[in-house]
Amino acid sequence: MEMKIFLIEDDIYLNTLICDVLQTQGYEVVTFADGAKAVSALDERSDLYIIDLSLPNISGFDILKKINSLGKNTAVIIISAEDNIDTILQAYNLGCQDYIKKPFDVKELLAKVSLIEKKQPKTKVKLSDNCYYDISKKMLYVNNMVVQLTQKENLLLHLLVLNIGDTVTKEEAEKYIWGEYIDNGYVRQLISKLRKKLGCAKILNHSGNGYRLEINA
Repeated sequence: MEMKIFLIEDDIYLNTLICDVLQTQGYEVVTFADGAKAVSALDERSDLYIIDLSLPNISGFDILKKINSLGKNTAVIIISAEDNIDTILQAYNLGCQDYIKKPFDVKELLAKVSLIEKKQPKTKVKLSDNCYYDISKKMLYVNNMVVQLTQKENLLLHLLVLNIGDTVTKEEAEKYIWGEYIDNGYVRQLISKLRKKLGCAKILNHSGNGYRLEINA
């Protein structure tokens, strides 16, 4: 799955330039010129944020704080004309992975984006063109939006994704979710609820003994 980048930069020329360069490298880029609008979209999936510190309505620091408050462990590159050491240290203390001072060559930005991409674990399992499951975060995304799952629904889907193409028996599911064999029809109920929420992959019954997750090509 291609890396999705949120670019938050109010300079339209620079915003367009960076976006074009990243897209030519195969990255999916969502751009914002207004920090407040970017904050309203933080619930969407993103693998990397590129944030200018000086933005209208809200500062880049405030966006960093918001990302932290959401518990998102997403990489951040700060781009800024500010070269004061205290400002740079504040950005790192708030969790940014890199700080690039303006003006800069886009080749430098590309190199840093590529390095972050290589460091990221490959935990995203594509279930269809518009649907994937993040194994490490245990989150399901459809059309880049998080699908809300209950704890037990998530555990069951996690188990099915880890065993894509293989049958997970009812007993294995019970043990994984509840820690014991319960044999009360709860697994069947969870499967029914997952099928309604998933939509992007098939959960098949297998010989009346278990379930198998198949990816839609």
